[in-house]
Amino acid sequence: MYSTYKTADGSFYLTAKGAPGVLIEKCVQVHTETGVRELTGDEKQKILAASNAYAEDGRRVLALAYQIVQAPDAEAGNLVFTGLVAMMDMPRPEVPRAVEECKSAGIRVIVISGDKAETVRSIARRVGVAEDPHIVTGDKLAEMSAEELKQTLKDNYEVIFARTAPEQKLKIVDVLKEMDEVVAVTGDGVNDAPALKRADIGVSMGLSGTDVAKEASDIILLDDNFATIVNAIEEGRTVYDNIKKFITYILTSNIPEILPFILYVLFPIPLPITVIQILAIDLITDILPAIGLGNEPPEPDIMMRPPRRRTERLVSLKTFLRSYGIIGPAEAALSFVVFFLILAGGEWAWGERLSASNTLYRQAAAGFLATIIFCQIGNVMACRTNRQSAARHVFKFNSWITAGVAVELAFIFGILYLPVDVIHHFFTTAPLPLRIWPVIVLTPFVIFGLEEIRKFLVRRGANILSA
Repeated sequence: MYSTYKTADGSFYLTAKGAPGVLIEKCVQVHTETGVRELTGDEKQKILAASNAYAEDGRRVLALAYQIVQAPDAEAGNLVFTGLVAMMDMPRPEVPRAVEECKSAGIRVIVISGDKAETVRSIARRVGVAEDPHIVTGDKLAEMSAEELKQTLKDNYEVIFARTAPEQKLKIVDVLKEMDEVVAVTGDGVNDAPALKRADIGVSMGLSGTDVAKEASDIILLDDNFATIVNAIEEGRTVYDNIKKFITYILTSNIPEILPFILYVLFPIPLPITVIQILAIDLITDILPAIGLGNEPPEPDIMMRPPRRRTERLVSLKTFLRSYGIIGPAEAALSFVVFFLILAGGEWAWGERLSASNTLYRQAAAGFLATIIFCQIGNVMACRTNRQSAARHVFKFNSWITAGVAVELAFIFGILYLPVDVIHHFFTTAPLPLRIWPVIVLTPFVIFGLEEIRKFLVRRGANILSA
């Protein structure tokens, strides 16, 4: 960078600053305490060595020089070297941990900088991006084809780019996308805009970023902090996880709601559940616990998992396997056990028809409904984690889940034992005999245990069971 100033005698004072390796080549003299004298080749080498020593310590180095010229548009040529400026741009203290979390989460961090290779290497080591990185300078990058760059990125996991031009950032992004990587790019300058636009996710700086960079990006960092990006990734993974928990919980009760109608058509049995009872489950008892799952904090291993594949869907076959293939059938089976235990206790005979007003039928239907609700209590506790054991999360306070469980218990005991005939008639219920309650109370523990077994197998590598 050059700036020219007019002096009192009518001449012009040209100042220059830039990379030491470039600027020193334009210097023929040096400004010393005793005046201006010739700059020798040995002195140039010493200056460059000092510059490299500063750079290796992680400092950004600028060379300063000047020249007396006769016109404001004069070209800089025979400069007088005046000194070096070494600036330490200290990384924020939270960045090393953020980089470590990126690595554990399977996120590759690549540094692309216009600074000297030594400076970039030092900073990369300091923040934990790379210990012994493969360095690609802008000159080498300019000579590389796309295939050569792709091979370099494949062969060297720890790679950093130094002395790169802005347009080369776009080249790197294009190659990474050709490798089927999901690419997030950070930048703040006008020249970063093409790369920010081309990336899958462009992240610009809110404090130091230009308006052009902000317009080209998808996300604006209000605090210009790399750690905020990592926090956002954790939050995004948590939201995705919680939506899957919500869906799994809601889908599970469909099986014990639908299966009774199928068996009622196929076999000579009373209808185990009524439409009103199904609506009560879907619109009353399942709502608050499901909302609670959407507000769960992140699991401890959320940033220790690899990124999900591009092809992964929010609702997949594995989700249906978990809801419709494991937990749903288990809830249905337990509900039918309670249903038939109540009928058998009332000396019901196979094929015998029972009217909706029959007390035994109302007790059996109430037992079926109560079992589903209690199973869903176990299910919501199990759904608080997807892979990790939920045993440690059961007693962690979640106001929505706590309120949901309270509503479920209040609802089922209310429609069973409140001495209001219209409620019993509307929900087709009757007070249950005490002997059946131990079986019903046991059901949430069965559901929770099944889920714990599934998660244990998933952690052991049974990916087919992961949801």
